[in-house]
Amino acid sequence: MIEEIRIQSLGVIDSSTLELGPGLTVITGETGAGKTMVVTALGLLLGGRADSGAVRTGARTARVEGVVVADDLPELVDGVEEAIEHIDKHGSQHTDCIITANKEAADTFVKKVDSAIVLVNASTQFADGGEFGMGAEIGISTGKLHARGPVGVEQLTSSKYIVRGDGQIRP
Repeated sequence: MIEEIRIQSLGVIDSSTLELGPGLTVITGETGAGKTMVVTALGLLLGGRADSGAVRTGARTARVEGVVVADDLPELVDGVEEAIEHIDKHGSQHTDCIITANKEAADTFVKKVDSAIVLVNASTQFADGGEFGMGAEIGISTGKLHARGPVGVEQLTSSKYIVRGDGQIRP
């Protein structure tokens, strides 16, 4: 559950903290008070795309942070090998990502994860045919026969795309 949202320089909001409780939270206010920016901030926290046009006039950047409480966390794995075993058992073989400063762990992950797209230190939002220069996607497949991963006309082969980054997110 999101318990708190902190917003800086987003639309009409200079700086604000909104505490959310369990159940229903109602946001009311006059036109121009920032209700839409609160909803925008919530969307960003949930993985929505950022819009540079929403940055407050005169600010270089906007920031949205949240305090999230998770009572029922899934079981954690112990190390990269267990992570790979978990992915082998439960993954879709489409896109998997590791965030690590450990080059050896990253290399092991890339080598052993059986997915169409494997990312190291980059957002899985890059798992898109357009990002790979394929144009509009015709479809997405996780099978190994014929098309696999993001698919354009020329990609009707089995491929493994490896993306290495240093914290990039898709704008």
